[in-house]
Amino acid sequence: TVEDCKDQVLVFVADGRFHLEAFMIANPKIKAFRYDPYLGKLFLEEYDHKGMRETRRRAIARARDAKTWGIVLGTLGRQGNPKILERLEKKMREKGIDSTVVLMSELSPTRVALFEDSVDVWVQIACPRLSIDWGEAFLKPLLTTFEAEIALGFIRGWWEKDTSSR
Repeated sequence: TVEDCKDQVLVFVADGRFHLEAFMIANPKIKAFRYDPYLGKLFLEEYDHKGMRETRRRAIARARDAKTWGIVLGTLGRQGNPKILERLEKKMREKGIDSTVVLMSELSPTRVALFEDSVDVWVQIACPRLSIDWGEAFLKPLLTTFEAEIALGFIRGWWEKDTSSR
């Protein structure tokens, strides 16, 4: 995030907002404008941070009760990271959780539905925006690796108070 953003704004030049949204998610206090060079117009862009955080909190809560975990390692381009997979598998072993690793070039509700009876929650190692933008399209929770660490109890969720006795 950008520190001390009291009087800062961003002007993003593009005809779409996908990458701008990533900035807005990481920097919710900075006002963002998008200039569309094809239309020659400037737009004030907004993002529903509250709705996104609540949706992600619910997915994490559902995952906390999961018995069977699936991990999708993305194979499209350079999205999947084997080191992150190793780290996540190690953390799951520490908690006594078995997981199934599936390689996928494209993650979709239809593809993961093939494992519907054998997986309670999915963690995807590809693009965090898959979970954030399209997670609700999946029958089972689809977490980012950060969210998986919250669900597994390794880090506290942003909504949880610090009890300092964990």
